[in-house]
Formats: sequence, C-alpha cells, structure tokens
Amino acid sequence: MKNNSSSFPSDDWSTYQRKRLILSNDTEPIIVRPGEATICTWTFLKVLHLCLATPIVMIRHATFADNAHFTAKQLLDGISLAADSSAPLDPFSPPKEGAGPFLKEVRSVSAEVNEMVFVKIVDNFTTYLSELLRDVLRIKPELLKSSETISYEFALSFHTIEELRETIVDRKVNDLTYLGFPKLLSWMSSKLGLAELQNCPSASTVSHAIELRNCIVHNRGKASPKLIQSFGSQITQAIGSQIEISIDDLYLAGVSTWAIVEKMDVLVGEKFGLKFEQNTETSN
Repeated sequence: MKNNSSSFPSDDWSTYQRKRLILSNDTEPIIVRPGEATICTWTFLKVLHLCLATPIVMIRHATFADNAHFTAKQLLDGISLAADSSAPLDPFSPPKEGAGPFLKEVRSVSAEVNEMVFVKIVDNFTTYLSELLRDVLRIKPELLKSSETISYEFALSFHTIEELRETIVDRKVNDLTYLGFPKLLSWMSSKLGLAELQNCPSASTVSHAIELRNCIVHNRGKASPKLIQSFGSQITQAIGSQIEISIDDLYLAGVSTWAIVEKMDVLVGEKFGLKFEQNTETSN
C-alpha cells in the first residue's frame, strides 16, 4: 500500500510524529493505553485499533497467500524445496519473487481502502466528541441555558421531562459538533472552563483530518474550496485535485485524534466526575 507521501502539512508536531513512526519497531505500540479512562474513550481506542490494524492485516494475509502461491507453483513445477535451516521460510515476509497475485490485488484497491479507513478514524473521533459532550450535558444541564425557546406543543409531545431533556441535549450536541473543531474547542474552553484544550499541539492536524474526511465523503475525494481556503498556504493540493490518502496519513489521523482524546478525557472526566474504568489490556 502507498506509504511514502502525506496529505497533511508538515508542521512541527506532524513532522515529529512521522519521525517517531520511522524509528519505531514492530513490537512498539503505536498508541499506549492509559491506566484508566472513561467508557467512551475505551470505545474510541477499540475502534481506532481496528482501523489501524485493517491495512496491516490485509497486507499480512496477502503476503502469506503469495508465499503459499509461489511455494505451490514450485512444487507443481517439480522444483525441489531445499530446506535451509539457517533461513527458514517466514510466510509473512515479502516473497523473494516479488509481489504475487494477492499482494497486487491488495495494491489495486489500496487507495479506496485507505480512504475508507481514514473516514472511519475521523468519524470515530467525532463520535467520541458527541458521546463526551452528551455525558457532560447530562451531568450539568445548566449548560443548556440559552435564549432559545421551545413551543408548548414541542414540550408536551414528550411523556416525561427526562425524554424532553434528552432531546434537548441531543440537539445541543448536534449544534456543537457542526460548529467545526476549532470553534468547538473554543466553546469547551469558555463554557466548560477548559482553557488547556486550546493549546493542544495536534489540534491543527485533527482539523485538517476532518476537512480531508469531508472532501472524501462529500466531494469524491477531491480537494474542496474550503480545504484550500483553510489550509492553502500549508498544503500542495489545488481545488479539484485528487486527494491521496497514504499509510502515513492513517497513522497521523490516528495519533492526532488520540492525543486530543487522551488530554480531553482527563480534563473533562475529572472536572465533571465522569466514571473511569481500569485498563484491562497491556497494549493497543
């Protein structure tokens, strides 16, 4: 799969993360799980792990299948498979013959797979934000106070005050998530008293990831005027150019969203008394 380019601008934070990826080894976890976290964070991490694992699993299985293909071909051609005890065959290492039919097939759909995984990573993050905000507004319903009014007809359409409150909470969460990520951080800073969220070094990368996701979903993967307007001086794409999501982009989307979630979970969870659960796994 394509992994030598990126659709993200090269700011200090993303550059550091790329270097970290290059210097990491296969046994080092990309994301270190916390000792404890809220339920919505554990759900976020579970989905993120599956997203980041998807292209890896595809490549590993295709590599295994290609090694089996070449081995079977040798046997059918009557070629002896001389055992070499010093270098036993690793079925998950790239075949010495090069890419076979299965790896080539995976590569032929890698662009589409990368796009789907990227969208899932970003949607996982925005879903986390919605869940966290919903929990906070349930605990602190006074945050719902505004000049907005509702009609008697609307209020009386619910059987209980709890049902009405849940609907108002859902409407407020929807309104907040449609603000856009920078404005949402500003709202959380001012309304929730969490000024620390304004200084997250990965916030720009997350904002860019959300705009890339919108281009993929709503503009057939082509750079939109809004993307260029927001990040034009930092990126190479032109309006209407095709966005190519690389393996590096999946990694940056994953670690940048996790950096926000990790900080947000501690700040919001402790301030509003959200329930924390212990880590039951050693790594992600």
